[in-house]
Amino acid sequence: GKLNAVANGKVFKSHKGASAILALEAAGNKLFAGRGDSTFSCFSGNEGNLLWKVKTDGKVRSLAVGDSLVFFASAIGTVAACSVSRGEKLWERKLEALANGPLLAAGGVVLVGTAEGRFLALSQSTGEILWERRIPGGPVGQPALEGNTLFLATTGKRVFAFRF
Repeated sequence: GKLNAVANGKVFKSHKGASAILALEAAGNKLFAGRGDSTFSCFSGNEGNLLWKVKTDGKVRSLAVGDSLVFFASAIGTVAACSVSRGEKLWERKLEALANGPLLAAGGVVLVGTAEGRFLALSQSTGEILWERRIPGGPVGQPALEGNTLFLATTGKRVFAFRF
């Protein structure tokens, strides 16, 4: 449950949390951490200072960072967006199943896969479901985006490509 800021091989700041870190992302000189105690935090990249911390409705399983928003999926099946600067929750979308695997934020959408084989694109600004596809098996690994083509590997040992 400890997060250390290190420079030149030495720890210069340490933050102890109530539980393990389950998801970690860095962007824009900030570090975002989701924990098993249903908290979500933002730290400054240079100093390692805690900038904000919010309570979530479940363990944070995965994160993705957009331009001004950070997105997280919780263990109870919700995806939410928070302001990068202040951590205020802007929207939350309850999915019909557990989000399974990493989120990807790109091109104005948040892409998320579910345990029963649904793959969804949510609007970054509103959380509205823009499109959904059924895929055999659940998604595994980080989805990859090249131009307007999304590549997704599944537990069924297949790779899918979607254009959007």
